[in-house]
Amino acid sequence: MKVLRSLLAGSLVCATCLLAFIAAAQNGAEDAERIELAKRVVIQSVVPGIMSALAMESVPPAADHLKRRNPDSDSEVIASAVAEITEEQRKMVVGLLLKTDLPARYAHHFSVEELKTIATFAETEAGQRYFSAAPEIAFRANRQVFDSMTSAMPEFRKRVDQVLTAKGLKF
Repeated sequence: MKVLRSLLAGSLVCATCLLAFIAAAQNGAEDAERIELAKRVVIQSVVPGIMSALAMESVPPAADHLKRRNPDSDSEVIASAVAEITEEQRKMVVGLLLKTDLPARYAHHFSVEELKTIATFAETEAGQRYFSAAPEIAFRANRQVFDSMTSAMPEFRKRVDQVLTAKGLKF
């Protein structure tokens, strides 16, 4: 009887350990899935904006430089070289971004389902256009808001003074 009780107790301990191990494995699998999805989202959502900015900044000067340095070369050959260089640049950007904590940040802020939704949207034409244009749009919007805030500050300061005065406070 004592042996049976010991066996049962040991089985319960093992079952408890096994449940904890299974739960940890499931969480580990979900975390791994979340990180992989986050990497996919980084590639689909961040890289296009960076590449769009780089394309505006570096591709035209590079193409012009190649044309000047190789005046006898066919323009299609130069265009092909620029395209290949741009693809190499994209690969470099992807590699660099995936080494940052950006995937972990995405994984922290979004659930697996949310990351799947973002990734699915990023694969659509609208998603690709959005993620390519969003950084430039945000930059321009930030610049405009900053400029507007600078000119609106005197009026804002008056409102702050009114609020504080009404509350009996000093700034």
